[in-house]
Amino acid sequence: MRKQYHEVKKHKTGLKRRFWLNIVVLVLFFLVTLICFFVLPILKLANALSVNNYLYEKSYYFVMLNTQTSNKQEASKEAQNIKARGGAGVLVFNEEYFLVVSCYDDETKAKKVCSSLALDENHYVVEKKTIVLNTKNMPEENKTQSMKTLNFFAQKIEEIYTISNNLDSNQTSLISANLKIRSIKSETNLFCDENAKSESQNCFKNPLLNFFSALEYASDNSHLNSAIIPYSSILRETIAHSILSFCEK
Repeated sequence: MRKQYHEVKKHKTGLKRRFWLNIVVLVLFFLVTLICFFVLPILKLANALSVNNYLYEKSYYFVMLNTQTSNKQEASKEAQNIKARGGAGVLVFNEEYFLVVSCYDDETKAKKVCSSLALDENHYVVEKKTIVLNTKNMPEENKTQSMKTLNFFAQKIEEIYTISNNLDSNQTSLISANLKIRSIKSETNLFCDENAKSESQNCFKNPLLNFFSALEYASDNSHLNSAIIPYSSILRETIAHSILSFCEK
């Protein structure tokens, strides 16, 4: 009888060990799953933020004529043709002249416009250009002032873009559009004056001044609006020039 008792006891002990072993396996499985699906993504995000929290990047997408020339007179003539169709018609020189038709902060929009223009005899491409600010090791005052300028610039470019589109769709008048541009110019002039007090802390001082000059041209030349060159084209020219200046600071 004792022998049988020990066998039963041993059998029960084996069942208990297997029970706890299964519990341990389940707990380990749960922990591995938790790490894979929750902890690792959080760690990756934290690492990405720690690596990139000092890097500002904003991309713009330029619709450009897919031809280039070293002949400035020829390029200028084509620029006028683009302006007559409501485009920016901005010349970009990089060994040869390139022509900007328009630019957007959304790649999908740029590609859509590019596709619609492809129906013409000329071909167009989308070129990406990026405004970059690396604030690593930058004094806090410099970082604050530069970021303030970038945010101000992005907001005003969006406002000009809206005015230009509203002109094309007849949702605003030439007079109203020009008044709004003059208002943006006044705001930019005030911002430049405030910025001048701490100009050494701003990485985008010169692009900001170029932006003001472009606005001055746009606000003072609404009379150029005609059946040949619409005012919306002048505004798109202002946008393209200004963004290029910030991208190439």
